[in-house]
Amino acid sequence: MKINNRAKVFLVCGILILIATIVIFSIANENGMSSYKWLSLTFMLCVEAILFGGLILIEMLAKKSEQIIVRAGNGVVLIIYFIVSFAISLAFLCMQNTTIFLIIQIILFVTLVTLEIVLVVAGKSIYNNNKNVLEAVSTVNEMINSLSAINVSEEYKNQIEKIKNDLKYSDVSTVVPVDNDILENILSLENEFAKSETANDSIESIISNIDMLIKKRKMQVKNTKAGGL
Repeated sequence: MKINNRAKVFLVCGILILIATIVIFSIANENGMSSYKWLSLTFMLCVEAILFGGLILIEMLAKKSEQIIVRAGNGVVLIIYFIVSFAISLAFLCMQNTTIFLIIQIILFVTLVTLEIVLVVAGKSIYNNNKNVLEAVSTVNEMINSLSAINVSEEYKNQIEKIKNDLKYSDVSTVVPVDNDILENILSLENEFAKSETANDSIESIISNIDMLIKKRKMQVKNTKAGGL
């Protein structure tokens, strides 16, 4: 998975802040570190690593997820977790109650992981749904445009218009396997009309087949949507 420039900036900033935190603690505690201070420093470094590591991961996932949810949702959750956990780590230096400190940090971390997973899954789901809709719209438009491009004789114009309207007002929430069959039949219909001498029964058969496939498409779309709930 390729790292973009924004992710590289987060990586550099994260490293600098981690180093700065260690240096500041070293200067402030040049006479030695107690166990409480070591524990507080450890969690501060972990929180900083989680924040910037999470931001880098968001950049890597955003291309294949709904960016509003992944960037805004996951980013806000990460920042809130960072602020609260970092503040608690600082407060621990005065509080010095290891049990309460660890319980709060565990609760915060579990909450963070849960929310991040939910938001990532939701973002990917919305992204895939939107992608399916765009593909379905493109496929149906291709069908309609192909039908419109056929030089149809007068006696079949009403039937072709009916097919076009059925496609135009069909459910385009997802692509289904029968779409390819419809496109193939439309191509066959185009070839039949292109012949100088065309048998009526052949055209009628293809039109009837397309009509049947459109009905089949409705069922497949309905079943696909029901299976996705």
